[in-house]
Amino acid sequence: MGVLKVMVDGQWVEISQTGPQGPTGPQGPTGAPGVSNVPGPTGPQGPIGPAGPQGPIGPPGVGGMTVDLRTYSTAGTFTWAKPAGAIAAFVQVVAGGGGGGSGRKGAAGTNRYGGGGGGGGAYVESWFDPTVLTNVSVVVGAAGVGGAAVTTNDTDGNPGTNGGASSFHTALVYAGSGQSGKGGTFQNGTAGVGGTGYYAGTAGGAGSATGMGGIAISTQATLGRASGGGGGGGLNTTNVSGQGGPGGTNTLRMQQGYSAAAGANGTTMTAWPGQPYGSIGGSGGGGALPGGNGGNGGSSYAGGGGGGGGAALNDDGNSGAGGNGATGLVIVTTWCIT
Repeated sequence: MGVLKVMVDGQWVEISQTGPQGPTGPQGPTGAPGVSNVPGPTGPQGPIGPAGPQGPIGPPGVGGMTVDLRTYSTAGTFTWAKPAGAIAAFVQVVAGGGGGGSGRKGAAGTNRYGGGGGGGGAYVESWFDPTVLTNVSVVVGAAGVGGAAVTTNDTDGNPGTNGGASSFHTALVYAGSGQSGKGGTFQNGTAGVGGTGYYAGTAGGAGSATGMGGIAISTQATLGRASGGGGGGGLNTTNVSGQGGPGGTNTLRMQQGYSAAAGANGTTMTAWPGQPYGSIGGSGGGGALPGGNGGNGGSSYAGGGGGGGGAALNDDGNSGAGGNGATGLVIVTTWCIT
């Protein structure tokens, strides 16, 4: 390569002259590979696709729960028909109470006993599976009737009648009836015993001749069981009149029986609102005052026993009638899916 000197602005400048291009050299070695598998940036979101077809209808959901309540409070036979969707049921059964006996009418100088109180009906409760039943016979026990007043001199009182048993499908739930109080005599006034069952009814109070009529046995085991009626008041040998005895007290309900004054009628007990069972027996009637009749025995509710009637003096008045027992009761509560 030659060098040419040229004067430029009074300066000598060397200018190189390029020769012809030489031949191409041999190829160099292959370079190292570049980085791979590195994802590129995410592209923009595409448009929303069309809606798919509607799926099939799902199974029905679980329905609500209802309660079917049926109360049978009239004596007789009925049919319980299972409500639709029944899954559980609870039955409460009370038997009829016994009627009280009437008092004796007798002469001065003798003891004259008031009638005995009737016994309370038994109470039974039970859960059962309604899915295995369809129509069930329901029996509500009748009330025992009190003994009639005595109008004839030197005559013992009349007994009451027994109450009736109650049941729901006899083989499933059965409650025995309260028994009647007996009429007053010159020796006693025997009380009726309570009905038999898981919770037996309590006995009535005995009639008396020397003071207040007997107090019926109180109930304690459960709210449902029924109490007997109080014994009738009598007359002793000196013609002192006794009070009628109170019906049995229900200690769980804190409800008290009442004593009838001499010559007064026994108290008839009524159910508490919303609590149709767990009865107090009717109280016995008081023994007759001079010139008057013996008091009638009181009645009750839901299986309670009737009170005994008071005694009376010959030629001076009539003895008191025994109080009626109470009709039984059956309550069926059923839970149903709608």
